[in-house]
Amino acid sequence: MKRHLKRQFPIGTILRALSVACVICISFFLVISSPWNSNSSRHEFSETASSEKSNAEAMDNDWFMLQRVYPHDDINSALYEKARQTYRVRTLNKTDLFSAQWQSIGPSNVGGRITAIAIHPTNTKIIYAGAAGGGAWKSTDGGVTWNSIFNESSSIGSIVLNPANPEIVYIGTGEGNPGGVAIYPGNGIWRSTDGGGTWTNLGLQNSGQIGKLAIHPSSPYRIFAAALGRYRSRTQERGVYRSLDSGTTWQRVLFLTDTSGACEVVIDPSNQNRIFAAMWDRYRPLTYSIVNGTNGGLWLSTDGGDSWGQVTNGFPHNDPNLGRISLAFAPSQPATMYALVSNGTGVAGIFRSSDSGSSWSQVTIGSPFNGESQVWYNNVIAVHPANPALVFAGMTEIYKSTNSGANWSITEGNMHVDHHAIEFDSSAPHRIIVGNDGGVFASTNTGTSWIKSYHLPVTQFYAGTVDFSNPTRYFGGTQDNGTPRTLTGSDSDWSDIFGGDGFYALIDPKNSSRVYAESQYGGLGYSTDGGSSFFDGTSGINATDRKNWSTPIAMDPTTTTTLYTGTQRLYKTTDGMQSWTVISGDLTRGPNGRIGTITTIGVARTDPKVVYVGADDGKVSVTTNGGISWINVSGVLPVRWVTRVTVDPDSAGVAYITQSGYLEDSFSSHLNKTTDFGQSWVSIGGDLPAVPLNDILVDTVYRGYLYVATDLGVMYSSNGGLHWSALGEGLPEVPVHDLELHSPTRKLFAFTHGRSAYSIDISMLSSSNKTPIAAVKGFNLAQNYPNPFNPATTVQFTLPGVQFVTLKIYDAVGRKAATLVNQEFGAGTHSIRWNASSFASGIYFCRLETSTQGTKSFVATKKMLLLR
Repeated sequence: MKRHLKRQFPIGTILRALSVACVICISFFLVISSPWNSNSSRHEFSETASSEKSNAEAMDNDWFMLQRVYPHDDINSALYEKARQTYRVRTLNKTDLFSAQWQSIGPSNVGGRITAIAIHPTNTKIIYAGAAGGGAWKSTDGGVTWNSIFNESSSIGSIVLNPANPEIVYIGTGEGNPGGVAIYPGNGIWRSTDGGGTWTNLGLQNSGQIGKLAIHPSSPYRIFAAALGRYRSRTQERGVYRSLDSGTTWQRVLFLTDTSGACEVVIDPSNQNRIFAAMWDRYRPLTYSIVNGTNGGLWLSTDGGDSWGQVTNGFPHNDPNLGRISLAFAPSQPATMYALVSNGTGVAGIFRSSDSGSSWSQVTIGSPFNGESQVWYNNVIAVHPANPALVFAGMTEIYKSTNSGANWSITEGNMHVDHHAIEFDSSAPHRIIVGNDGGVFASTNTGTSWIKSYHLPVTQFYAGTVDFSNPTRYFGGTQDNGTPRTLTGSDSDWSDIFGGDGFYALIDPKNSSRVYAESQYGGLGYSTDGGSSFFDGTSGINATDRKNWSTPIAMDPTTTTTLYTGTQRLYKTTDGMQSWTVISGDLTRGPNGRIGTITTIGVARTDPKVVYVGADDGKVSVTTNGGISWINVSGVLPVRWVTRVTVDPDSAGVAYITQSGYLEDSFSSHLNKTTDFGQSWVSIGGDLPAVPLNDILVDTVYRGYLYVATDLGVMYSSNGGLHWSALGEGLPEVPVHDLELHSPTRKLFAFTHGRSAYSIDISMLSSSNKTPIAAVKGFNLAQNYPNPFNPATTVQFTLPGVQFVTLKIYDAVGRKAATLVNQEFGAGTHSIRWNASSFASGIYFCRLETSTQGTKSFVATKKMLLLR
């Protein structure tokens, strides 16, 4: 990924990083995990180049699915669909009265992985885009603005329009780039007859990934579908399917093996009976990976799909290194075809046919694609509508050939990397629309320069955070788009501050100039200027330790320059990430291929010496003495990936564990609670839908209130987990990976994996819910926020019951400057805003006094700093 970030690195650090990089280049996943290589094409996964290799050698990181399937190879599709239906019933038949609306907060200008593009043939301002994790979108103004039109599956593989009636739209679900960060399989083929307004499922629900659909212009009722199948399972649903009745019924017409699927299908525009299909050996169980093999290759039917034969005349066949293939006809000269062929990870070659695919020759001269190493993930080729010699090939970079594939040059310009879709405007062939990991890009000069399409909120977050002192500042780590932030709270002004794939981001609540960010496999950085520049934050961490794709970092809530991170061991820093010290042995069940790393860390607010740690292999450990000794408290917890451990804000012995996976007889709950430092656990999943849970928050104001991030949305409980309800309305059905609650403003933030981020105001939750709220414990005057401030700040105080309250501001010499409150308040937490625009800069003091029936009950004072 090409990034140009300002970083502050001592030369010694740079030299050490370079020398380490030279050593570890033999292990590709370590090279790509470096967050400092901001100008390189960074990629999060690298599949094995041979048919089968051990787990240790298969360095791709299909983290999303691995988290959900462990310890199995795949998700039980019946369990997944049952959970989705349960969740939908619960959201439609809500038993609570809380119906506040979720608001999209972006980013809309960052984008996310786009896997499919379709352009309306007669009104080319209409563009359809399919996202890997954000459903399908439609633009009616040439890509300036977008509207969500399809959410029946968040993962899109292909979009095609009926050539006779382009208001009829077909979607094949399940992206065709399986592995890496591919999310859930699709649920078949869908059709809309009103331009995306309404949708009908046409079947093939178990076909997994449908990477391509094809319709012949003169016979639009004949549709072909390339189904890769569920790539983590041996399935019979792989191959090529045909419909002769516009998708009403389907027949499988080409099948090879239960590990070989179809990744491409095209129809000869001059002969509807000639159909080409590219077959691919792709199988990814838990312990090894297949990305190539002898079953792959190019197949041809000359009788409309009734029978098939393999193309061997000049085209690779019976080759154990043969991988994914993409195909394209030249529209102005249909006898000319091109193929981009992978050797598993890299490029085997560009092949060309001048006789409608009967014979082929390799046309690439030289080695322009030597840097391409994930062509199983980025593989698309397209031909100019009017010039059969002008060809574009999308891989990590996007390449252009003006001489029929003989020579190639990169034509990326300022465009994002990792390309998955290329479409030409047939009415204006100089206009090209491209879909990649950064969203939708357009060129109006045949690829010389590119313009990004904004207002498309499909960013895939791994984690996010909100600045406590300024709750309009949001940061988050994203798939292939680094760590973007907004300083205003706008959805359209996010900018990247840290390269690579982004993960955890933290902001010091006591000093918002201190920001921590992370790239894949624990590439840590810290900033002392609010995120404008970063220092290397990995000093002291053993480079040979096992690291998770999403390596956790956690902050001590009382001493905020103390942080923790985990490999298979726990590390601690007391100087804000300048140096790390290991404070544990192996806290996992041991090395087990890609499993055996720490995934979550929880530090107790009431006693920071108490730290809980969870691992991807289901092990949970706790220390009560700051890491001197550790206790395995896994107990009866299921052996499933631990996604989050959260310590109760009032008691170090109370903690909550969320886990991934799908429920089976031996897996009774995704949510468990301990009240005795993990010595025993009890399920509090209640009536939660049986989907993976990714995060849990404990409300620090309203006791008994819990919030969980699920793979389908956000749910809450007002009674400690006995009953759960969907929270609010308007949140798409999409995995939510992280939650953040800004208690002073009572805003809850949800960071989704495919639909960017959302917020909801939960200040009225207590009064709108039927369940009474437990009494707030004790008095408290919180530090104002922001502090320093200019010109306004918010003061928050908490009362255990009805009190008469006075809240006054004094200057540095003790003179009263303002009275903010002089009245009675009920139990709970209250926020008061002071606008000091008419006051001079300087130190002020906020004094809270409470009384009951004339007797003073509480007094507290906080220092404030006004900077003008």
